[in-house]
Amino acid sequence: MRFTCLLLITLLGLFAPAVEACRIRHLGCWKDTNDRAIPKHLGNHGGNTKAKCAELAKRRGWEVFSVQAGNECWSGPHAERTYRRHGRSNKCRNGKGHDGANDVYRMECW
Repeated sequence: MRFTCLLLITLLGLFAPAVEACRIRHLGCWKDTNDRAIPKHLGNHGGNTKAKCAELAKRRGWEVFSVQAGNECWSGPHAERTYRRHGRSNKCRNGKGHDGANDVYRMECW
């Protein structure tokens, strides 16, 4: 019985997914227009939009994402190169962007 338990614990440890830690770094507030600086809309999310958006972007392998207008999540495969397209903005509020303004973040995982 003891051997079976040890074997089971060892096997579970071998097949358990690796835990990846990520830090979310704020890259600033940036203007947006109908010519989207960050092109892929990942949905509207109430509550903790930043965390949900980070999760959705990470699932797709994208490091940079933004929150706009309080609850909109945006990202894309080249967002790290395109988010500055329209210049800086001073309209963002409370880390959640604003109409026509993205609060942009980068996930740094290890």
